[in-house]
Amino acid sequence: MLVSFRSKWQTWLKILLGVVLLVVAFRAGFQPLAILAALQTINPFWTAITFGLVLIGAVLKSIRWSLLLSSVSSSATASQVVGPLLTGQAFNMLTIARLGDVVRVWLLASQLSLPLPAVAATLIVETVLELCAYSSLALILSSTLSTIAAEQYRLPLAIGAALAGLVVLIVFTFWGERLMPPLNAWLSRWRWHRLNAWLSSAFSALEPLKHNRRFWPLVGFTLIIWLSAWLTNLALFQAFALNLPPTAGLLILVLVIIGVAPGLMPTNIGPFYFLTIFALQQYKVDSAVALAYAAVLHLMVTGVPIIGAGLYLADQWRRTGLWPRLSPPPTWPPS
Repeated sequence: MLVSFRSKWQTWLKILLGVVLLVVAFRAGFQPLAILAALQTINPFWTAITFGLVLIGAVLKSIRWSLLLSSVSSSATASQVVGPLLTGQAFNMLTIARLGDVVRVWLLASQLSLPLPAVAATLIVETVLELCAYSSLALILSSTLSTIAAEQYRLPLAIGAALAGLVVLIVFTFWGERLMPPLNAWLSRWRWHRLNAWLSSAFSALEPLKHNRRFWPLVGFTLIIWLSAWLTNLALFQAFALNLPPTAGLLILVLVIIGVAPGLMPTNIGPFYFLTIFALQQYKVDSAVALAYAAVLHLMVTGVPIIGAGLYLADQWRRTGLWPRLSPPPTWPPS
């Protein structure tokens, strides 16, 4: 009873925080005439390029997941996994409980008759790849800030940060299990023992990558996925005629990713708008233009998964005459 009560309060507090961030974002830039003027002058060509980059990101993530699944089933092609992938992303955006990963794993496992634990293990590998990429980008961003390093040191530091992320991933993949005992002892000493189970699962999930040639393609696809997300902002800068440095797009990407991670509210509109406007204001962008920019970017990155999920679920209903089950039945696994 106490756990349920606490869970409900945590949910409402998250929603409240999301609403507060949204209100602050609108108070900073809600000037209807200025927003309308910014939207009317947006460049259609660069807007289409931006939308295309969002679509490319979805396709690349589907290819990467199909590569991860190749050790489970040779039939898991990118065209078959894109529907469950987009549906999972949509549910992560629309539900505060972030049920998308459960939906995504179950849809694919039931659709292709794959073992559920094996499919779930691929998400652990994906998470490790994403964390390494995100950490590297955050380090690259920090190394470009004038308060961190002088100009002549920024490029070497940025390259070093990227290489450091790659080295960490290689070490985790090829020597992770050997590092587990000392890591367990160290984490237990600092009372971070709860991380032990997650690290153990991550190392076990990365184990298959040591025995085939999928490691470097997966690293390459992850790099291109994050590069396309970065380029998405740079293309939208052109659409709004914003003369901003590449670091501005990277700042938006890094802040928004960490801001939407807790899932404060459906579509994460509050933290998304607030952090995008905050990032643009660091480069003296007008608040109304920043709000218009946030609205267009949010519409694209949330619209693609939601529309894709709708098309996938509608197609499944057309094929079978039944609405697909989005989570394992209560009797699963079968006895």
